[in-house]
Amino acid sequence: MKLLFLLLPVFIAGSPAFAFWGKSTQWPTNWRQFKYPPKDIQKPYITVKFTQSIDVACKKYKVARKAADRAESARDAAFRRFEQKLIYGEAIESDYNQFIDRYYQKLWRADSLETAAGVEVLRQWGDPDWKKYSLYSSRGVGEKWREGINAGKFKPIDSGFSVLPYPKLSDICN
Repeated sequence: MKLLFLLLPVFIAGSPAFAFWGKSTQWPTNWRQFKYPPKDIQKPYITVKFTQSIDVACKKYKVARKAADRAESARDAAFRRFEQKLIYGEAIESDYNQFIDRYYQKLWRADSLETAAGVEVLRQWGDPDWKKYSLYSSRGVGEKWREGINAGKFKPIDSGFSVLPYPKLSDICN
């Protein structure tokens, strides 16, 4: 029994629960807590990085929002260029994925960073549902999104949390 008490701090220090004892700097702190975790490539972009104040969170959100807008514009322009190539016979439909893929890669990353920054604004503002905006969003942690899709029990888009509350974020950060 004494040995158990002596080893208990070692087990606790190495456990995911230890991350909750100190001051967290991000959410989630442990991906193993999810039944439907995201792909490893997504994790750095969907992790909500905690900031020191709502002003810093708003600045990061505005930067992320502009980056997402630029990525979307670039994707749209690339799509129009591809359409022109199709019209003039310089490309065929099967070339589409190869041509447009890099623009979609930039876009999903920018959208995910925007969602994570928006969730941090909501957290700093004190919204009790801040995690839900990431859990239900396909651009966020997406645990509830994937659960709804895989289980077929509910439609995550009907939750009201699958899209950031852009008007609220605009009011908070302006």
